[in-house]
Amino acid sequence: MSQAKLLFVVGMHRSGTSALCAALHSCGASFGNRLLDPMLGVNDEGFWEDSDVVEINEQLLKWMGASWFTVRHNLAATFDWSASSLSHLREAASSILERGFGDASLQVVKDPRFCVTLPFWLDLCAGLELDSSVCVASRAPIEIAQSLRKRDGFPIGYGLRLYSHYRRLIAQNVPSDSIYVSYDELLRSPEDFMTAIAAHLPLEPREEALALAIRHDLKHQVGEKGDGLLQLADDGTVDFAALDEQINNQYPDEKLAEDLVQLLVERGKELSEKGVEFEASLEKVSSEHLNALATLDERDSQITSLNTRLSDVGTHLSHALLTIPQRDEEIAKVQNQLENLGAEHSYALEVINERDQQVKLLDQLLETRARMFELPVIGRVFRKLWFREES
Repeated sequence: MSQAKLLFVVGMHRSGTSALCAALHSCGASFGNRLLDPMLGVNDEGFWEDSDVVEINEQLLKWMGASWFTVRHNLAATFDWSASSLSHLREAASSILERGFGDASLQVVKDPRFCVTLPFWLDLCAGLELDSSVCVASRAPIEIAQSLRKRDGFPIGYGLRLYSHYRRLIAQNVPSDSIYVSYDELLRSPEDFMTAIAAHLPLEPREEALALAIRHDLKHQVGEKGDGLLQLADDGTVDFAALDEQINNQYPDEKLAEDLVQLLVERGKELSEKGVEFEASLEKVSSEHLNALATLDERDSQITSLNTRLSDVGTHLSHALLTIPQRDEEIAKVQNQLENLGAEHSYALEVINERDQQVKLLDQLLETRARMFELPVIGRVFRKLWFREES
């Protein structure tokens, strides 16, 4: 981290900081690998916010007794960021800064809550001797208020007062050498815009990458054209008295109160409708639950039957296991008998073979005798001698 430059992107919620971060990333900046996931319909391309940083900032706001939508002009005006009660958060935040946000020469960290907590982080950077800068994104207040109404349901008057509160915090908390950029200028000419930014930061503007990163269709809120403070993004200098006067004139407290009541009424109706839907869903779930219980009873009965069958099979198996040694003994006896029969059979074959040899020899003798008997003279003598011996 010591060799890289750290850039804090600061700006109120819905002021175009996400688009700015997308442009910075396309030009070579890194944001680390702990980013919050995109949210469809809110920030489709991603928030570009480190989840660990957001968690620290949330705890700081909670410790101050505030939230991101708190409107209190004296918030953090005399706040002591070196308080001992914040030591655990300083330690955790220092670890985050030391591990860095990627490996690029320009590392970026963004969170709208920096409008409140930036002094806490800059003090840590100074202690860690980190090279840091601040870039402030600005957008027409009325567009921010309209975007907050769409995303969070805030009345326009409340969104404008929240903008005024955040703008005071920015003026109070960011260094004098901070870079101020306009959301409209970024959308109008991304390449020229980033070329100008690259004069102050280690970036490499690339036209094709910028064209993919900056989508004009993501700007859903366009305020009425005009030269009033509510229709123009500031350049770092704001006449807060004039800004608050325009807000109060166009959206007075009475109108804000009515809008808040109307919001509560609409929210109440919505909750009532949701309640009816919930009851219907609950009734359906209850019916499905009863069906599930009935099915479970049926399955329990089936399981009991299977257990009984398994028990019977187990009994038969035990019987079979007891019978196996008896069968083995019987088989051994049969094998022994077969071996004995085999020996007797072999002996019989030998006797038969011997008898066959004797018969063959007799046949040969008879054949020889017959030939001798057939001799002309001597044959008669042999016949007389043979028959005399027989008589």
